[in-house]
Amino acid sequence: MKSFLKQLLEGALIGLVIGVMFLLLGYNIAKGIDSLLWYEWIILVIVLYIVYQLAIIFHELGHLIFGKLTGYKFLSYRYRSFLIMRNEKNKLVLKRFTVHGTLGQCLMIPPKKKPLPIFWYNVGGVTMNLLFAIVSIIVFKFVGNNDLIKISLTIVITINLFLAVFNWVGIKGLTNDGNNYREAKKYPDSRNALFYILDINARLSNNERITTMLLDVPFDELDLTKPLQINYAFSIVIKNIYLQNFELAKTQIDEILKTYNEPGSILILLIKPYKYLLMLIDEQEQAIDKKDKDVIKILDAMKYEPSFVLIKWYEELIRNNQNNDELSKQFLKVCENSPTQGEVFDLIEFKEVIYQIYLDKKTL
Repeated sequence: MKSFLKQLLEGALIGLVIGVMFLLLGYNIAKGIDSLLWYEWIILVIVLYIVYQLAIIFHELGHLIFGKLTGYKFLSYRYRSFLIMRNEKNKLVLKRFTVHGTLGQCLMIPPKKKPLPIFWYNVGGVTMNLLFAIVSIIVFKFVGNNDLIKISLTIVITINLFLAVFNWVGIKGLTNDGNNYREAKKYPDSRNALFYILDINARLSNNERITTMLLDVPFDELDLTKPLQINYAFSIVIKNIYLQNFELAKTQIDEILKTYNEPGSILILLIKPYKYLLMLIDEQEQAIDKKDKDVIKILDAMKYEPSFVLIKWYEELIRNNQNNDELSKQFLKVCENSPTQGEVFDLIEFKEVIYQIYLDKKTL
């Protein structure tokens, strides 16, 4: 009952904050709407688009700046599909890489010091959005009666406040900066998991294979009700799949799905295709009939992620009993563009492994 009331209160608070923000936007637009000329409406649409993009850029810059100030090292910064990253030779390179559902991302290499500093790295993006909004509020006080500028500033304030709230409030099942910080602060094992997640990503970006990594915390010691620890557990599962420990990986996935009861969570959506892959390897054609709607959704959406393209390729191989040249080319292309080349090395070898499994099963 207490948990329900807490969720209800959080939902009401979020709704109130968002409602006030859009009331502010609507009020200021209504005040100046009669004085706007037709071309000023076009300007406002352009302003809306540019401000939203800038808010995302500044949010990710916040993670970069405050992360650097607290001991983190730069790994990559992505805006839409434009990615700047530090490669294995410690040089900055520009890549094109898209992650479905996100317009930006800043990844850092965590410091080795204990305990891991977590507040400023996580709150950095929200801080930049709030600073952007505060500066706009100050400017708003001095623009006089220019309605176009006032409405534009109101848009700036509203969008940045919305991003700050959305990225920090506690929404159950949502992976955001605030939830990550609160979990890592409350649970030492989750703080450690955050370090391992960032460290693994950095090592993959430096061409180290996950199959050769020593993952320090065993799967059985993780609390699978905590998203950060599930994220780390996901790395263990993927390592076992690439090492062909299929039964162990399946058992671990089932344990995650049974323990973390958040059907709409992005973590669950990302794990399900790997369970489907294991079913394809084991059951071949019979597995295709058991494919659920979440797997269909995520495989269609994540068309730039090498592992998901590989799953689609394998599914088509089994369905049509022949190699799909288009998906093979797509797989090689997304592998080439992937910032985590260490995983790419494992995936390319794994593709040959599952192809041989397919051939062996066809001869039985």
